[in-house]
Amino acid sequence: MSTSDNRDKVRKALLETDGLTVAELYEIVGTTPDNIRKMLRKMYGCYISGWKPVGLNGGAMAAIWSCVRVPADMPDPTGRTESIRDSFKDPNKMVKTKQYHASRRKKEMPTSNKTRWAFLPPWFKKDTNA
Repeated sequence: MSTSDNRDKVRKALLETDGLTVAELYEIVGTTPDNIRKMLRKMYGCYISGWKPVGLNGGAMAAIWSCVRVPADMPDPTGRTESIRDSFKDPNKMVKTKQYHASRRKKEMPTSNKTRWAFLPPWFKKDTNA
């Protein structure tokens, strides 16, 4: 089965119930639990509505996934000339950002003079008896 068929099965199962765990969705859909988790994370409108204890002592918890029900009389956002995100953009922000990053660039380190080795004076003799 294709991913879109599985995604439709998952959405339909979540809309028909108050919420299901990944194990319960696995029994309905039949694909691997990892694929179901990936689908739920990527699918629009799916969220964790609660937690359910699993196991012998109830120490482990399983997420109960639910899906948002979109109302039938939902208005369609048509006729919009600019996106909402564009209305919040600052036209000077790019200039400010470039100036900031230019000021934060690493400046060249000044090079030090060449190392000059200090030689012992000719009158200094190392004591060889020690």
